[in-house]
Amino acid sequence: MPAPRLLSPPKPSSSALEISAAGASTARPGSPYVYTFTYTNIPAFTGVKAYIKLPAHATYVSSSLPCAVAAGVATCTLGDLSADGSASFTFTLQVNRLKKVGSPLVPQGPPNYSIGAVGILPVSGTNYLAIDTVTPFLDVPATDPFLNDIQAVWAAGITNGCGLGSPLPFCPASLITRADLSVFFERSLHGGTYNPGTPPITYTDTASSPFKYWIEAFKTDGITSGCGPAIFCPDQTASRAQMAVMLLRASEGSSYSPPAATGTIFTDVSITTFAAAWIEQLNKLGYSNGCGSGKFCPDRMVTRAESASLLRRVFGFPLPTQ
Repeated sequence: MPAPRLLSPPKPSSSALEISAAGASTARPGSPYVYTFTYTNIPAFTGVKAYIKLPAHATYVSSSLPCAVAAGVATCTLGDLSADGSASFTFTLQVNRLKKVGSPLVPQGPPNYSIGAVGILPVSGTNYLAIDTVTPFLDVPATDPFLNDIQAVWAAGITNGCGLGSPLPFCPASLITRADLSVFFERSLHGGTYNPGTPPITYTDTASSPFKYWIEAFKTDGITSGCGPAIFCPDQTASRAQMAVMLLRASEGSSYSPPAATGTIFTDVSITTFAAAWIEQLNKLGYSNGCGSGKFCPDRMVTRAESASLLRRVFGFPLPTQ
């Protein structure tokens, strides 16, 4: 008598359940991005779920379906589907501020996203979204040499730009004031969420400044004692030489004293130049190579973009990555 045949279990079918995705062609660091997923089915299915792999530098925010996120995958419950069904759901991500401009925003895969039900294999999405990451700043294009530095200090919470809007204005070419620097430095020292409180005002020219408490914290930390007896000059700009002193006091301690200047590093910085020792030490520590052609331009005023670059280097804020 022949041995009984062992029947293999039927292979799950997946041809009658499909999913596709749509969305904008660009994403902006620091902003939400919305996918619209559409699913169709021919027969009825039970226990239908969509599986979406989150892109790098993005976090799940919400969906029009119940979703749970674990190990970088969002599992969204569609439930039971009647025959010949078709519907859509939205899925919103928050793009991280350190997502590099010019790199694609794509779910990690393959498959990037899929759909499955009880008794069938998950099927991959039917189309692939090409999503480019664009600059988050209105006035800092992708080609700007300071973009990565500006994005780094913004991501660290050091500055929220120079105004409101989306894209955000940064005013990179504007000269930075001493009052603005007090905020930049204090947040760099103590973290992007730092609040200086309401310390007593000791300067005679800062009472009307919206940054008066930041300025006092700036003084308490020993970064600067002002611009004269009991005055801070909050609306004045700062020179590159002055910035060198502030940066090294912030990074090395308020009592720091650099080695004596040699007058041999920059062609426009002699041993008698104001802050010559600080300028040379800033270079030796790898924080600044000057302003080009072997010069430092000590008397030139610092722009907001330059201040972002210097602070990023001195405090080691992470650069954007893909």
